[in-house]
Amino acid sequence: MVSLRTARMLRRLKGLPRELWNLYPEQVALYSTFGVAAAIIAAYKVNKYGTEGIQPYYRGRYDIVRTDNPVALNWRVPEEYPAPYLSNRDNVDYSTYKRDYGYKAAI
Repeated sequence: MVSLRTARMLRRLKGLPRELWNLYPEQVALYSTFGVAAAIIAAYKVNKYGTEGIQPYYRGRYDIVRTDNPVALNWRVPEEYPAPYLSNRDNVDYSTYKRDYGYKAAI
């Protein structure tokens, strides 16, 4: 059985939207449209990015392995980058960088 205090609280909560609409129509209309939209956007962003912000682009893609790991034996050493198929020629000048890296590569 519902107590008298709980029944009054439920009646008050049931009639509150109508009372607020009668007292503050502009604010209720504004908050019911933009407030709901902002709450949905905030919930989406918290779900997507979490509470710690955007993670770096490499998070979850790179693994740290030892050099004798069979997976790492096929990897290039850092001195071999960029790979030969990514550049057409050596950098001649700083003004030719667009021609030097893959823009006209015949892959």
